[in-house]
Amino acid sequence: MKYCANCGTEIEEGMGFCGNCGESAIDEITAESGSAEESPSVAISAYNDAIAHQNKKKTKAKLAVLIVLIVLIVVFAGLNIIQFINHQSILEVKETEIGELKNRTTELKVDVANLENQLRWREDAYTKLEIQVKGLRNDVTRLEDEVSQYDHVKFFLDNSIAFVPGNGQGLYHRYSCSTWTSFKGTYWIYNVENARANGYRPHSCWTGW
Repeated sequence: MKYCANCGTEIEEGMGFCGNCGESAIDEITAESGSAEESPSVAISAYNDAIAHQNKKKTKAKLAVLIVLIVLIVVFAGLNIIQFINHQSILEVKETEIGELKNRTTELKVDVANLENQLRWREDAYTKLEIQVKGLRNDVTRLEDEVSQYDHVKFFLDNSIAFVPGNGQGLYHRYSCSTWTSFKGTYWIYNVENARANGYRPHSCWTGW
Protein backbone atom coordinates (compact mmCIF):
# COMPACT_ATOMS: atom_id res chain seq x y z
CA MET A 1 0.00 0.00 0.00
CA LYS A 2 1.42 3.41 -1.06
CA TYR A 3 0.57 6.96 -0.01
CA CYS A 4 1.38 10.25 -1.69
CA ALA A 5 4.35 12.02 -0.15
CA ASN A 6 2.75 15.40 -0.93
CA CYS A 7 -0.89 15.09 0.20
CA GLY A 8 -1.00 11.71 1.90
CA THR A 9 -3.67 10.28 -0.40
CA GLU A 10 -3.57 6.51 -0.96
CA ILE A 11 -2.08 5.64 -4.34
CA GLU A 12 -3.43 2.62 -6.17
CA GLU A 13 -1.08 -0.20 -6.97
CA GLY A 14 0.80 0.41 -10.22
CA MET A 15 -0.06 4.12 -10.39
CA GLY A 16 2.84 6.48 -11.17
CA PHE A 17 1.07 9.66 -9.98
CA CYS A 18 -1.18 10.71 -7.12
CA GLY A 19 -4.78 10.75 -8.27
CA ASN A 20 -5.51 13.70 -5.97
CA CYS A 21 -2.65 16.18 -6.44
CA GLY A 22 -0.72 14.67 -9.37
CA GLU A 23 2.54 14.24 -7.42
CA SER A 24 4.87 11.66 -9.01
CA ALA A 25 4.99 8.30 -7.30
CA ILE A 26 7.96 6.93 -9.31
CA ASP A 27 10.40 7.25 -6.39
CA GLU A 28 8.27 5.06 -4.18
CA ILE A 29 7.86 2.52 -6.96
CA THR A 30 11.61 2.53 -7.63
CA ALA A 31 12.45 2.08 -3.95
CA GLU A 32 10.10 -0.84 -3.58
CA SER A 33 11.26 -2.66 -6.70
CA GLY A 34 14.16 -5.10 -6.14
CA SER A 35 16.01 -4.48 -9.39
CA ALA A 36 17.52 -1.23 -10.73
CA GLU A 37 17.11 -2.43 -14.31
CA GLU A 38 13.34 -2.76 -13.94
CA SER A 39 12.70 0.72 -12.49
CA PRO A 40 12.59 2.71 -15.83
CA SER A 41 9.99 0.40 -17.40
CA VAL A 42 7.99 0.28 -14.19
CA ALA A 43 8.09 4.07 -13.98
CA ILE A 44 6.92 4.51 -17.57
CA SER A 45 4.11 1.98 -17.09
CA ALA A 46 3.05 3.64 -13.87
CA TYR A 47 3.13 7.07 -15.56
CA ASN A 48 1.03 5.84 -18.44
CA ASP A 49 -1.45 4.28 -16.04
CA ALA A 50 -1.68 7.52 -14.09
CA ILE A 51 -2.25 9.54 -17.28
CA ALA A 52 -4.93 7.09 -18.45
CA HIS A 53 -6.60 7.21 -15.05
CA GLN A 54 -6.59 10.99 -15.03
CA ASN A 55 -7.92 11.10 -18.61
CA LYS A 56 -10.64 8.65 -17.62
CA LYS A 57 -11.64 10.88 -14.71
CA LYS A 58 -11.57 13.96 -16.92
CA THR A 59 -13.67 12.17 -19.52
CA LYS A 60 -16.19 11.17 -16.86
CA ALA A 61 -16.26 14.73 -15.56
CA LYS A 62 -16.75 16.13 -19.06
CA LEU A 63 -19.43 13.54 -19.73
CA ALA A 64 -21.20 14.45 -16.49
CA VAL A 65 -21.01 18.15 -17.38
CA LEU A 66 -22.28 17.37 -20.88
CA ILE A 67 -25.14 15.30 -19.47
CA VAL A 68 -26.05 18.14 -17.09
CA LEU A 69 -25.96 20.62 -19.97
CA ILE A 70 -28.11 18.33 -22.12
CA VAL A 71 -30.57 17.91 -19.26
CA LEU A 72 -30.68 21.67 -18.73
CA ILE A 73 -31.18 22.25 -22.46
CA VAL A 74 -33.94 19.65 -22.58
CA VAL A 75 -35.61 21.13 -19.51
CA PHE A 76 -35.30 24.65 -20.87
CA ALA A 77 -36.60 23.55 -24.27
CA GLY A 78 -39.43 21.65 -22.60
CA LEU A 79 -40.36 24.70 -20.54
CA ASN A 80 -40.29 26.85 -23.67
CA ILE A 81 -42.43 24.32 -25.53
CA ILE A 82 -44.92 24.21 -22.65
CA GLN A 83 -44.93 27.97 -22.47
CA PHE A 84 -45.42 28.17 -26.24
CA ILE A 85 -48.28 25.66 -26.08
CA ASN A 86 -49.88 27.57 -23.20
CA HIS A 87 -49.40 30.81 -25.10
CA GLN A 88 -50.98 29.28 -28.19
CA SER A 89 -53.89 28.00 -26.11
CA ILE A 90 -54.36 31.45 -24.58
CA LEU A 91 -54.22 33.01 -28.05
CA GLU A 92 -56.81 30.54 -29.33
CA VAL A 93 -59.07 31.31 -26.36
CA LYS A 94 -58.62 35.05 -26.90
CA GLU A 95 -59.28 34.71 -30.63
CA THR A 96 -62.44 32.75 -29.84
CA GLU A 97 -63.53 35.43 -27.36
CA ILE A 98 -62.74 38.17 -29.87
CA GLY A 99 -64.75 36.33 -32.53
CA GLU A 100 -67.70 36.02 -30.15
CA LEU A 101 -67.42 39.71 -29.28
CA LYS A 102 -67.36 40.62 -32.98
CA ASN A 103 -70.46 38.51 -33.59
CA ARG A 104 -72.19 40.07 -30.59
CA THR A 105 -71.18 43.53 -31.82
CA THR A 106 -72.66 42.76 -35.24
CA GLU A 107 -75.89 41.55 -33.62
CA LEU A 108 -76.06 44.69 -31.49
CA LYS A 109 -75.53 46.87 -34.57
CA VAL A 110 -78.43 45.09 -36.27
CA ASP A 111 -80.58 45.58 -33.16
CA VAL A 112 -79.67 49.27 -33.03
CA ALA A 113 -80.50 49.66 -36.73
CA ASN A 114 -83.87 47.97 -36.20
CA LEU A 115 -84.62 50.18 -33.20
CA GLU A 116 -83.67 53.28 -35.19
CA ASN A 117 -86.01 52.19 -37.99
CA GLN A 118 -88.79 51.60 -35.47
CA LEU A 119 -88.10 54.99 -33.91
CA ARG A 120 -88.24 56.71 -37.30
CA TRP A 121 -91.48 54.87 -38.12
CA ARG A 122 -92.97 55.90 -34.79
CA GLU A 123 -91.81 59.48 -35.28
CA ASP A 124 -93.49 59.49 -38.70
CA ALA A 125 -96.64 57.96 -37.21
CA TYR A 126 -96.53 60.50 -34.37
CA THR A 127 -96.16 63.33 -36.88
CA LYS A 128 -99.14 62.03 -38.84
CA LEU A 129 -101.15 61.74 -35.64
CA GLU A 130 -100.24 65.29 -34.71
CA ILE A 131 -101.47 66.45 -38.11
CA GLN A 132 -104.70 64.47 -37.65
CA VAL A 133 -105.16 65.84 -34.13
CA LYS A 134 -104.59 69.36 -35.41
CA GLY A 135 -107.18 68.75 -38.14
CA LEU A 136 -109.66 67.38 -35.60
CA ARG A 137 -109.08 70.36 -33.34
CA ASN A 138 -109.81 72.65 -36.27
CA ASP A 139 -112.97 70.65 -36.98
CA VAL A 140 -114.00 70.91 -33.35
CA THR A 141 -113.40 74.66 -33.39
CA ARG A 142 -115.44 74.99 -36.58
CA LEU A 143 -118.26 72.88 -35.13
CA GLU A 144 -118.21 74.87 -31.93
CA ASP A 145 -118.55 78.03 -34.00
CA GLU A 146 -121.45 76.48 -35.91
CA VAL A 147 -123.09 75.36 -32.68
CA SER A 148 -122.64 78.80 -31.24
CA GLN A 149 -124.25 80.31 -34.32
CA TYR A 150 -127.04 77.74 -34.14
CA ASP A 151 -127.55 78.55 -30.47
CA HIS A 152 -127.92 82.23 -31.37
CA VAL A 153 -130.40 81.40 -34.10
CA LYS A 154 -132.28 78.98 -31.86
CA PHE A 155 -132.38 81.56 -29.08
CA PHE A 156 -133.74 84.10 -31.52
CA LEU A 157 -136.37 81.66 -32.89
CA ASP A 158 -137.39 80.48 -29.42
CA ASN A 159 -137.71 83.92 -27.93
CA SER A 160 -138.69 86.28 -30.78
CA ILE A 161 -140.75 84.20 -33.27
CA ALA A 162 -144.23 82.77 -32.66
CA PHE A 163 -145.42 79.82 -34.72
CA VAL A 164 -149.23 79.62 -35.05
CA PRO A 165 -150.54 76.27 -36.36
CA GLY A 166 -153.71 76.45 -38.54
CA ASN A 167 -155.62 74.06 -36.25
CA GLY A 168 -158.01 76.69 -34.89
CA GLN A 169 -156.71 76.51 -31.28
CA GLY A 170 -155.53 80.14 -31.32
CA LEU A 171 -152.19 79.29 -29.65
CA TYR A 172 -148.67 80.26 -30.67
CA HIS A 173 -145.71 78.06 -30.00
CA ARG A 174 -141.98 78.27 -29.50
CA TYR A 175 -139.71 77.02 -32.26
CA SER A 176 -138.53 74.20 -30.00
CA CYS A 177 -142.01 73.23 -28.80
CA SER A 178 -142.64 69.51 -29.27
CA THR A 179 -146.27 70.13 -30.24
CA TRP A 180 -145.26 72.56 -32.92
CA THR A 181 -142.43 70.46 -34.30
CA SER A 182 -144.81 67.49 -34.75
CA PHE A 183 -147.46 69.60 -36.53
CA LYS A 184 -147.75 68.84 -40.27
CA GLY A 185 -150.38 71.38 -41.41
CA THR A 186 -150.40 75.03 -42.38
CA TYR A 187 -148.91 77.55 -39.95
CA TRP A 188 -148.29 81.27 -39.67
CA ILE A 189 -145.23 83.03 -38.40
CA TYR A 190 -145.38 86.21 -36.31
CA ASN A 191 -143.16 88.00 -33.97
CA VAL A 192 -144.36 87.56 -30.44
CA GLU A 193 -145.81 91.04 -30.15
CA ASN A 194 -147.85 90.69 -33.37
CA ALA A 195 -149.09 87.24 -32.36
CA ARG A 196 -150.37 88.58 -29.07
CA ALA A 197 -151.77 91.65 -30.80
CA ASN A 198 -153.77 89.35 -33.10
CA GLY A 199 -155.34 87.63 -30.12
CA TYR A 200 -153.22 84.46 -30.05
CA ARG A 201 -152.38 83.03 -26.67
CA PRO A 202 -149.04 81.48 -25.72
CA HIS A 203 -148.81 77.73 -25.52
CA SER A 204 -147.64 76.15 -22.24
CA CYS A 205 -144.19 75.86 -23.77
CA TRP A 206 -143.89 79.61 -23.28
CA THR A 207 -143.29 79.39 -19.56
CA GLY A 208 -142.60 82.73 -18.11
CA TRP A 209 -144.71 84.73 -20.62
